[in-house]
Amino acid sequence: MVITNDNLHQAIAALRQCAKENENRQTDTGAVRVTDLCQDVAYYLERLARTHKKKYIVSISEEYITRLYMQSCAETMQQKQEMMKKVIGDISDWLRDNENRPITSYSFVGKDGREYKSWTIENFTDGTDFPTEVIPMKGRLIVGLEV
Repeated sequence: MVITNDNLHQAIAALRQCAKENENRQTDTGAVRVTDLCQDVAYYLERLARTHKKKYIVSISEEYITRLYMQSCAETMQQKQEMMKKVIGDISDWLRDNENRPITSYSFVGKDGREYKSWTIENFTDGTDFPTEVIPMKGRLIVGLEV
């Protein structure tokens, strides 16, 4: 198994299982028991997973979201909330998968025929308040993502 950010939690679970399965075995690899090795690597990966998260501020165009609602025929509040969760989830996935690549933005054509950014991403700086919920602001929705 190649351990990546995408399967980090699966690797940790597999290592914990390995430690349990080898707990009563007397087989040692030199001075290191397999159980201890599995536990230590799982602990290291857990710490890595906790410290690896980065914070981003995402600004999403309200017009873009409104168009997504119309395209998907989302009429009820629940349908709109699910659509918003999907958009935020897609952006989170994109950030996770493209961590070391330049940050980009998608665009759409507005009612006036001009091209606009669907969403933009900025790295979070400690000097500002990190939004914990969606905040409407001047035609945009501001979201804080921890990835």
